[in-house]
Amino acid sequence: RLWEPRKYSGRQQFIPKNQHEETILLLLIAETLAVRDAVLSQSPEFRDARVHSLGNATAIYDLLTLATVRWNQVALLHDSLEKALKFAFGESHVWKQYATCLMALGRFKHAVYALKEHSNLEPGDSMSCLMAARICYEHLDQVKEGLAFAEEALRKELKAPVGRRSRAQLYVGIGLQQMAVSSNLVSERDRYNRLAFEALERAVQQDPNDHLVEYYLACQHAHNFNITEALVHITTALSLRAEHASSLLLFALLLTANRRP
Repeated sequence: RLWEPRKYSGRQQFIPKNQHEETILLLLIAETLAVRDAVLSQSPEFRDARVHSLGNATAIYDLLTLATVRWNQVALLHDSLEKALKFAFGESHVWKQYATCLMALGRFKHAVYALKEHSNLEPGDSMSCLMAARICYEHLDQVKEGLAFAEEALRKELKAPVGRRSRAQLYVGIGLQQMAVSSNLVSERDRYNRLAFEALERAVQQDPNDHLVEYYLACQHAHNFNITEALVHITTALSLRAEHASSLLLFALLLTANRRP
């Protein structure tokens, strides 16, 4: 008779009911072993051991990310990544995972702090600044802070381009656009409007096939009551991506504002 593992049962014991639960359980066990074997010493003689243990832990966290996100267990991933920061504090990849996990949980303020840390660890990466800018614009109502992140991303792209210059320029334009909308002084509003036009037009020049740039340029013209110009740009945006819902809505509003059926 072949050997069979003993089966245990009890009120305080977790027994996987399907393959998904078993996968996550195995990854959590692997994570526990990785944390136990982590090398915390920063001495030069332990460098190779530290790099090896960190590589193993990072691979486990990558697999855990795939499993937990797929089955909507982001809170479980968050707890694991918090433990990872104790021994991988200077690892930019773990910080980026932690930031995106916080975003998925809706903890946007903490996500911005994590993205700041990732940006400090990766000075040439503009993505973390763009992500932070978007959070500030969409969720925190912090337009000035978002504009600062967008401008930092643009500076990084100008210094070491990685293909995100147009998107960074767009985020700068969005920030300036929001600053103009919230300004009470006419002179200040006019200045921000002028800067927003310049930023968005530069973004169009850098990537003429980006429907979002055309959409926000149409919004900028609409805010300044340039209906004809807004229609031109929103038509271009729809030609680039016909199913973009916001462009369709703005197109309908512009047609009614222009007294067209």
